[in-house]
Amino acid sequence: MRYSSLREYFYKMHNFLYGIVLMPFLTFVVLYWQMREGNIEGPLRMNDWYRNIMLGACGLIITTDWILSAFLFSKGIKATHSLDSLGKKLDRYFSFILFRFAIVVSGTLALAIAFYLTESQYFTVMFVMNMFLLFFFWPTPSKVCDDLLLKGDERTLVQHKMDRL
Repeated sequence: MRYSSLREYFYKMHNFLYGIVLMPFLTFVVLYWQMREGNIEGPLRMNDWYRNIMLGACGLIITTDWILSAFLFSKGIKATHSLDSLGKKLDRYFSFILFRFAIVVSGTLALAIAFYLTESQYFTVMFVMNMFLLFFFWPTPSKVCDDLLLKGDERTLVQHKMDRL
């Protein structure tokens, strides 16, 4: 990613992440709204057996996504600690955080599809919980500093989004 200042770095990173998170959110909201209006119906809405299978499958998908994203993120961040410049560290951090969010959002899309198929409110609750958890991992300047183990001048630069000391 190209950026000319730390403010621009965070601006671009947050815009990418908002775009990734907005996709399943809008999908879910449109499906929910269309179902409430009665314009569409889930093909499996009356079948409890399919709903239970979908609940188990989506629970497994979400859990796997979170574990996989945490594992890959931590492994990638450890490799980033050895880089010599702040710019390289931030570029790698951007790619890892983008990958992490993409993995988790894929599971969130599965929840939207399962909600459409079964019209079960359990998927609504799971969707909201998953989105809520996602924002706990939102990359703030302090979180970026902690994840990259920045110290001294680098930490000050990133936390205050400064261009130079």
